[in-house]
Amino acid sequence: NESVVDLINYSKSSGGRGEKSHLPVRFDPSRGAFFVSDLTYGKCLAEEDMLRLYMRALRNRTVASHELNRDSSRSHALFTIYVDSMVQDEGGGIVTRHGKITFVDLAGSERLKASKSE
Repeated sequence: NESVVDLINYSKSSGGRGEKSHLPVRFDPSRGAFFVSDLTYGKCLAEEDMLRLYMRALRNRTVASHELNRDSSRSHALFTIYVDSMVQDEGGGIVTRHGKITFVDLAGSERLKASKSE
């Protein structure tokens, strides 16, 4: 039941059911790191663009209600923001700075007995 789904690139099919294609997790030996192929990247020029992309992903998450939580997430989610900025240095040259922040939302871990989940 462990799979990776791109919640931004999520298509609705007829009948209101979504088609979530599962993406492979791969290992890059040259970097010594795992990565997910074919994830969607969106270029956002303003905060509103980024929030719109984030809200689209939130709408596509799997949630269910139970006794303890009306909107309990049923999956982990990662939302990564890459920031590039260009500034002029003291000599008049342009310096590019790169940043990255990843927000992580872990699925609900309520106790099964207390939540009365199936």
